[in-house]
Amino acid sequence: PIRNPHSTIRINLWDFGGQEIYHATHQFFLTHRSLYVLVVDARQDDEANRLAYWLQLIASFGGDSPVLLVVNKIDQGRRKLAERELYAQYPNLRGILYTSCTTGEGIGELRHALAQTIATMPHVNDQIPTRWMAVKNKLAGLGKDFISYDKFEELCEAEEITHPATRATLAKLLHDLGSALHFAEESNLAGTHILQPDWVTHGIYNLLNAPDLQAKGVLPLGMVGHILDRTRYPFHKHEFLLEIMEKFELCFRLPEHKTWLIPTLLPPDRPDFAWPAASQPAFQLHYAILLPSIIGRLMVRLHQHTWQGVRWRDGFVLAREGARAQVRAIRTQNRIAIWLDGDPAQRRSLLTLIRAQLDEIHASFAKLEVEAFVPIPNHAPHVIKYEALVRLAERGDATPFPQCGCKIDVFALLDAVKPPSSGLEIALAPAVDGRI
Repeated sequence: PIRNPHSTIRINLWDFGGQEIYHATHQFFLTHRSLYVLVVDARQDDEANRLAYWLQLIASFGGDSPVLLVVNKIDQGRRKLAERELYAQYPNLRGILYTSCTTGEGIGELRHALAQTIATMPHVNDQIPTRWMAVKNKLAGLGKDFISYDKFEELCEAEEITHPATRATLAKLLHDLGSALHFAEESNLAGTHILQPDWVTHGIYNLLNAPDLQAKGVLPLGMVGHILDRTRYPFHKHEFLLEIMEKFELCFRLPEHKTWLIPTLLPPDRPDFAWPAASQPAFQLHYAILLPSIIGRLMVRLHQHTWQGVRWRDGFVLAREGARAQVRAIRTQNRIAIWLDGDPAQRRSLLTLIRAQLDEIHASFAKLEVEAFVPIPNHAPHVIKYEALVRLAERGDATPFPQCGCKIDVFALLDAVKPPSSGLEIALAPAVDGRI
């Protein structure tokens, strides 16, 4: 608990797994009602600590929630960060502190910063009805990992909380506070009110770490009972847990009966498959930070179009109506590249489908920086912004492109990638720095 002159504030602490395989599960708890403490190693540089990645991940799920950046292990080497630049780039960064858990140096300052920041968060002093608190305390006292929503309503009834909308609001509040997870918007999940968020993460972490799944990613329902503790995870909840993973696009069902595929556990190497030689990407998306869950979620959404089962951890091949698309996440360059093959009209249609799904995925992240580019044919690695290409179409069909010392056929290039029915009536964003 944190005490201030007016009240005592009780906080819940969540320690997120740092391994990349766990990152997609962080969305269960990264909410707008949280304070985030990012701990980095004083002995490593910014790239090794992946500061930009973690700060982007927090911003994507937590919005403008405050962040404290803690540089630990200063007893083994003190390295100052570019603090002014970090504060300018991340307005929600409320403090940068230097600590040593070994010697205790800086721990007092960290405690003070935690208390001070939490006390100033706008929702901390929100008044909660006494009857609501009684339900919350009864839930905590049950000592169960999960209960049915009917049981939750019985607890509400005992506290004379009778209106269904009020009960739903209370369930959502408990979800936002991290006291319990409830997925009211999903009809197949709404019947269970999960008391322990740890029940979800512990179960999913164990599935992701199962030796039999490593580099394969295929999970038959019958295998779950061999991986998870059968007392804490009874058989009738196995499929429910997988449905939660489906909801967050961590896996998808295969056509085989009761079998799921987990993209993050696929083999890392791209398999051999037939593709036209010397082809170059038709479309690219450049990210300030490419979050690894994006390619996996795209794979989940489009899995029914996978061509001959060709998929690996960072990519997959799609086929639909005489066209194919090869989609790859190039992590070292923070971009997703898309190759197309087949009938030109169907290629455009397939690309439009991919872009539409990516747009929806992008919209689920706050403050995600991404731009679309079109490679110049036969002039790799030169690219042009998609929005700029649309603007150039108004000037003529052959435009000098000084970066590669060539002229580009604007309409031909645009026609290969624009949505089939869009024409040129596309909403244009302003040019960045006036550059193409």
